[in-house]
Amino acid sequence: MIELLVSLVVISIVFGLGVAGYRDFARRQALSGAAKNIASDLKLAQQKAAAGEKPASGTCSAENLSGYYFRVTNATTYTVSAACGSGENVLKTVNLAANPATTNITIAISQPVLFKVLSQGTNLSSASTLTVTDTKSGRQFGVIISIGGSVE
Repeated sequence: MIELLVSLVVISIVFGLGVAGYRDFARRQALSGAAKNIASDLKLAQQKAAAGEKPASGTCSAENLSGYYFRVTNATTYTVSAACGSGENVLKTVNLAANPATTNITIAISQPVLFKVLSQGTNLSSASTLTVTDTKSGRQFGVIISIGGSVE
């Protein structure tokens, strides 16, 4: 009877460690995945601006397109939009809180980033870091945007 009890305690401890390890792994993967998706959307804005590509819909024309913005609208939402004269055409809005895997992930950057048309750089005065944070674990992932417009 004692052997059975000891076996159950050992199995419970091993199972508990496994579950805790899996949860930590899942959080790290969610943070890494969110950071990669955000970097991908930054590169989308960069590539569209470099090509001078006007959006398929809206009032943008080649003459009034000044670039593409990447804006963090709140701690869990960002947009990619075309800057056209005095207005903007939103191409993509992402809300991280809408996805159960990324509900604890927040994003922050000091200012909106404008990728200027035809590879003329950005509106940044110095390189800027977009920080992606898992609020539960405190882990962070940084995406660096240079003045010239490269995303790393």
